[in-house]
Amino acid sequence: MGLRFSAENIRGWRSQYEAMFRWYERCEARHGDGNIYNTEFLDALDHILAFFVFSYHICDFVVETGGVKKERMNELVRMDICMSKCRDIPNRIKHHTLHRKPSVDADWSVGREYVPPISGPAGEKLFFVIGGEKIDAMAVVRECVSFWQKFADSGELNEPLNPFA
Repeated sequence: MGLRFSAENIRGWRSQYEAMFRWYERCEARHGDGNIYNTEFLDALDHILAFFVFSYHICDFVVETGGVKKERMNELVRMDICMSKCRDIPNRIKHHTLHRKPSVDADWSVGREYVPPISGPAGEKLFFVIGGEKIDAMAVVRECVSFWQKFADSGELNEPLNPFA
């Protein structure tokens, strides 16, 4: 038997929501203006992919601890194109091959491109190709953050109790 409270989930969905923000801040530190700075490509890629794992899997915590039914959470993800993309990314990262119908594209790709100094400082940026569309990786990250901020502020979620209050 473990501790009565575990640090990663002590505040229910809020614990995961706050972890997602920490991954977002790491991504912003490396990709804020679209370019990868002071980091290796694989580290930058790891930060982006970890963000999507945390961003999508908040759904599970919302269902378990936020008082939202699974059907409602699935509906919200389906209705939001960014979260639909966000669903396919961590599911393929976790399972390698999606055996269920993907939300948008089971065969999405991620890559990097060189940004010449003409449009600002030279560098690299990450992008996704999802559903045949090339999308700046940080744009998708920011859209996911916006989804969760709006949902957290909607009043639809039960606020977790603070076990130390």
